[in-house]
Amino acid sequence: MGRLARTLGSRPANENYGAGVDDDAAQAALIELDTRTALEEVDRAEVAINQDLPEGEDLSEALNDTYPEVVEILENAQEAGGISVECAALLNLLNRVHGADGRVGVAVESFADAGSRRQATRVAIEGIKATMKDWWRRLKAWFAKMRTKLKTWWEKTWAAAPRLKAQAQSIRDRASKTSGVAKEKNFEMVRVQQTLYVGGSFPSDMPGALQKMNQIANGIFNTAQTDCLKSAEGIMNAIEGASFNDEAGINAFATALGQSLPAVPGNVFNQQVSGDVPDVAKVGNGFTAKRTDEFLGGKCVYAIYQSGSIGDGAEGIKQMADLISGSRTFVGPVSKKEADDSAKQVPVAAANAVQRICDEVIHLCDAIEAYKRNFTAQEKAHDHLNKAGDALDRATNGSDDKVEGLTRVISDVKRIVPAVHRFIDEPSTSFAREFLNVGRFALQYADKSLAQY
Repeated sequence: MGRLARTLGSRPANENYGAGVDDDAAQAALIELDTRTALEEVDRAEVAINQDLPEGEDLSEALNDTYPEVVEILENAQEAGGISVECAALLNLLNRVHGADGRVGVAVESFADAGSRRQATRVAIEGIKATMKDWWRRLKAWFAKMRTKLKTWWEKTWAAAPRLKAQAQSIRDRASKTSGVAKEKNFEMVRVQQTLYVGGSFPSDMPGALQKMNQIANGIFNTAQTDCLKSAEGIMNAIEGASFNDEAGINAFATALGQSLPAVPGNVFNQQVSGDVPDVAKVGNGFTAKRTDEFLGGKCVYAIYQSGSIGDGAEGIKQMADLISGSRTFVGPVSKKEADDSAKQVPVAAANAVQRICDEVIHLCDAIEAYKRNFTAQEKAHDHLNKAGDALDRATNGSDDKVEGLTRVISDVKRIVPAVHRFIDEPSTSFAREFLNVGRFALQYADKSLAQY
């Protein structure tokens, strides 16, 4: 997440309003300060979210990927006489890294003979399986924490949007009273390449560029978000109805998952991406990347998804787990070239263009405020995910003991759950952050343009 409230100073920029500071200018400065304060609160909410993101990623990796492979290794080692003291020490280190509880640890001092090694290996296997069965309690607790913090972020965002809109209206009112010819043709702005460039340069039609961003917003907030929630609901329904007691149940679950493949709306993600995506090391094998048109800040919204048919049974479940956990919708740069944050010369906007810029920023803020109504659907989806997770926990606890070879299948199913959590919140959240950032700097540009008259 990017910082939204970085500005040129900590005080209202009264110098932008000419030699004298009249009542209108003073009021504008107060509105600007109020907006900055609101955006700083959004920043703090972002920091709180970022602090806890790694916990969920580490938890999912440990319980649903690393530990199942460790169990397979230990089971093979047990057949060969048990693990060595060195392997036991490495296992204890792995457990500490992933924050597993004490029942997973192996007492390395008890390796007196072959029988002790086999016993220690058996204890390690049972401990890891017990920890894996506890996956949902730990993941659900993390979900609840993140949900609370994300809701706080949205509340701060909804509080900041009307303040940004008030600032836009204030600048627009002053622009409507501005006449004459600008004293200068250009002025300097910092971070403009990161926030207001399109196609590697400052747009000749800033109001048009903002209007384009509003059009993309309509596709993201409505079509794309709706499709993500629809796919998530289908996956959660499949999980709630799943049975892992026999092969028939596994096949039925794989079929149900295949009917809930994530959708990628072509009218929103209309640009095919060739090669790797910036900010992503590599698009995985079997995945395709598409994106929206570029918007201000040299960014776009990416959709990484997998195309093609899905198999049956356990293999189909694995393919779906790979697909769902690997699918992503996120905001990223169009170019791999790092943006230059040094000061740049930008052209002074005409007074009528300033009014149009403010109008478009007001539309951006309206879109953010309007999403408050749609956020209810996200909240309901999170409630549904909790119920689906509870059902999966009941269905899978002990299943790997009853049906031989199901450890890997169940681990694949569990990989799906945190991915669905991400589906519910993408892509609206990441795009809303860009709205605030672009709107803030667009108004800064409009305000400084007026200062040249």
